[in-house]
Amino acid sequence: MTRGDHIFVRSVSAGAIRSKGRVQRDWQYHSRSDAHSKAACWGIVFDLLALCPLLREHAAAGKIGFGINHEMRDFRVNRKKNLDLVVCIPGNDSEPSSEDFEGLVEKYGIVLDQDESALLATLPRLLRKSVGTVFLNCRNDGSKVEIVDQLEDGTSIDAILSYSALISRISGIYTSRFRAF
Repeated sequence: MTRGDHIFVRSVSAGAIRSKGRVQRDWQYHSRSDAHSKAACWGIVFDLLALCPLLREHAAAGKIGFGINHEMRDFRVNRKKNLDLVVCIPGNDSEPSSEDFEGLVEKYGIVLDQDESALLATLPRLLRKSVGTVFLNCRNDGSKVEIVDQLEDGTSIDAILSYSALISRISGIYTSRFRAF
């Protein structure tokens, strides 16, 4: 059972985004804020960890990391770019990250119910890491979801109509492609 979509709705409904500038206002949604994207990405990672045993195993072993709103540089055009969500093999870190997935609940204002909090406590610690090899790259503007380069069977993401079907599909692809990792 997926929960990320419900977590997203509760989190963005409860949250208030404080505007910057002279006039201070609270907004439930603000086009210049990435709070909604962070909540959506957090929910996706939550569901993937909860529903994919192999991903949990790799997280527990420290073989994978993640990034939400991960900044990188496009060297071809020399500009910064943020990836909404990345699940990856960590790159070469000079220092280990102390920021983990569970710690983002408070930082991002994620609203969990009692069952979700209990489930989160059972999940392995997943650390925010610098990106090495990308397994999953999502852009929350709806324009692109890349799963290990792309779905190799040619299935368009547009053909996956429900959130739970998308999570199930990503989990299945991860398991079939990275069993030996």
